[in-house]
Amino acid sequence: MTGVLDPVRRHAAATPDHIALRGATDQWAYLQLRDASMRYAGALAAAGLSSGEAGRPKGARLTVGNLLSAGEIGAECSRASSADRTGTGLPLFRMFGRAAVMMATLTLGGSMSLPARSGREPMLDMLRRDRLTLMAGVPTMWNALLHEAGDANPADFAGLRVAVSGGASVPGGRPPGPSWPASAVLHEHPDVVEAAVIGVPDELYGEEVAALVAARSGSRLGAAEVSSWARQRLSTYKTPRIVRFVDALPKGPTGRILTVHRPYAVLTRDTAPTDVAARRH
Repeated sequence: MTGVLDPVRRHAAATPDHIALRGATDQWAYLQLRDASMRYAGALAAAGLSSGEAGRPKGARLTVGNLLSAGEIGAECSRASSADRTGTGLPLFRMFGRAAVMMATLTLGGSMSLPARSGREPMLDMLRRDRLTLMAGVPTMWNALLHEAGDANPADFAGLRVAVSGGASVPGGRPPGPSWPASAVLHEHPDVVEAAVIGVPDELYGEEVAALVAARSGSRLGAAEVSSWARQRLSTYKTPRIVRFVDALPKGPTGRILTVHRPYAVLTRDTAPTDVAARRH
């Protein structure tokens, strides 16, 4: 990998509030670098861990050839070119940001902007300032932009050509079916910003279905409405019997919602929908 990235570092520019990377400006230069690096296609380039949102992190070994191929596939799927300006808040030490976004951008000789801070405002500022044409993130980032857009207006997104999402299913645009994830069904509700459906211990059944919901600011969404919404769209065994409102759901370093988290263990049937009178603010 070092051989591929060395020429790019000469084009790197940094400012206090963002970082921009620019690859080679022509495909010929990239192909030369690729051909040279492919001599080491089987060599280990990166050894990382999965983010562990759903359990114990798993180790993964990636070769030089793996990363080069990931960049080429990502570039083809997004139909990007050297003229595209990519922006992301994804950490580059994780595979989504490193392989699918950074490598795709450098493969084409495009530019990539990274915010110095995480959050909705830095992403919107970066979108406006750098006139991004392609953005990549996880569903929690897109939810934040859609539900809490603040002073954003359609003109801010006029140049955005492609929005790439990964790491989890994206809510909306597909009719829920028997196999559709319960959390995705809850995300379809207009007042739900984030949701996670998990299993919690139950003395009678061994485990019960629970939903944790972060509602839109100012919403009067209640547990009974959440339960009714899910019941109309899900199989009975997938419908949450426990509903708990939270300010925000815990997330891992990639921004994905954690489905294994110690505080979840305190959820019991005592917080069933009929017993929840109000949401915590």
